[in-house]
Amino acid sequence: MSEATESNRQCKTILPAILVHGGAWAVPDSLRDAVNCGIQRAVRKGYEVLLEKDSALDAIEEAVRALEDDPCFNAGTKGHDTVGAVAVDSLGNVASATSTGGITGKEAGRVGDCPLVGCGRYCDNNIGAVSSTGHGESISKVVLAKTIIMYMQQGLSSQEAAEKALSVMTQRVQGSGGVIVVSNTGDIGIAFTTERMSWASMQNDQLCYGLDPGENNIATISNI
Repeated sequence: MSEATESNRQCKTILPAILVHGGAWAVPDSLRDAVNCGIQRAVRKGYEVLLEKDSALDAIEEAVRALEDDPCFNAGTKGHDTVGAVAVDSLGNVASATSTGGITGKEAGRVGDCPLVGCGRYCDNNIGAVSSTGHGESISKVVLAKTIIMYMQQGLSSQEAAEKALSVMTQRVQGSGGVIVVSNTGDIGIAFTTERMSWASMQNDQLCYGLDPGENNIATISNI
């Protein structure tokens, strides 16, 4: 990291934050309550580590592990769900993780977006971090996560960059998906073009979560 970059970061106020998602898909109403509880539990565990260790990397590992262990999400198994997390700590370090159970019915040897850097996830300490979910082939074709980071580098907010990149993916390859984004100062973004995406964020001891488009529920640690 250059001295100029470090100096610029020290001039900015950093608000540590963590965001998680439980996959962008048509979550049935029968799973709504369980999914909402699971996503909140995961972000809370990650946030506790973020505060205790002040490490974005340790925080996302804890959050994703909680999601992988939750039967509602099936990530890391032969289920359908993808889960992910992004975080920034008080030093401005960012991290991202994405874990998937894949998609059934695909040919042997298929490589989805998750293991491809810049597609299923991407992070750059100078800018921010992204975790993607949705149709893997579409995400890979537009290098979705890296594209969002590029838009942020050009001056867009996390939310603006997320919405623009998903719009481009729809227009160019008719693909749908969702993303969670955090900048290296704690500016967050959540966007999806699928029917639903479970997500949750924690910052300043405030927990926000949602499932449907436009939904943003607010809770506090004591209410979880």
